[in-house]
Amino acid sequence: MFTDCERLLAAAMRCTTAEEAAAGLKQFTAQRGAPLTEPDLVILDSDAQTKEEAIKQAADRLYVTGRAENSRALEEAIWQREQTYSTGFGHGFAIPHCKTDAVRFNSLALVKLRTPVHWNSLDGQPVRVAVLFAARDHNGANGHMKVFARLARLMMDENFRMRIENENDAQALCGIIRDALQIDATAGGH
Repeated sequence: MFTDCERLLAAAMRCTTAEEAAAGLKQFTAQRGAPLTEPDLVILDSDAQTKEEAIKQAADRLYVTGRAENSRALEEAIWQREQTYSTGFGHGFAIPHCKTDAVRFNSLALVKLRTPVHWNSLDGQPVRVAVLFAARDHNGANGHMKVFARLARLMMDENFRMRIENENDAQALCGIIRDALQIDATAGGH
């Protein structure tokens, strides 16, 4: 990975415009792929007071980490899904999700809320943890549905929910999710 970064830096230094450098970075990241989740995608102790704020924080995090081309387009895709049915799964968990080419890679962001928020959950309980899953639209339905179905099953597992709620280390949370989903490191792929 270090060698790849050295090559990227050398290529960026040869660029004559910001647009050239941005195009080179985009190509580099598309070829490299990305893990489905990583510590930079975990928001601990979020101060979001509403479902809207929690979704915006997660979408913005995907944008800031370079996983989304446009945080607004990502949010809009999430809200299209949310208007069809609430993603408040119950037991204090929500899985806002979408398929959109506004993301560069399939990505999973986790938001642990300081104060639970109303989400129109199936069980009427407020949400303490939101797990945002955004999949590339052109990757086809199967990959998206496979990850979403696994996430949905995990939300029914009390042990999994307790592990997520009790863990406050971003790296450890990513490990719990990766292990539970039983997917390879770059299943989020491109």
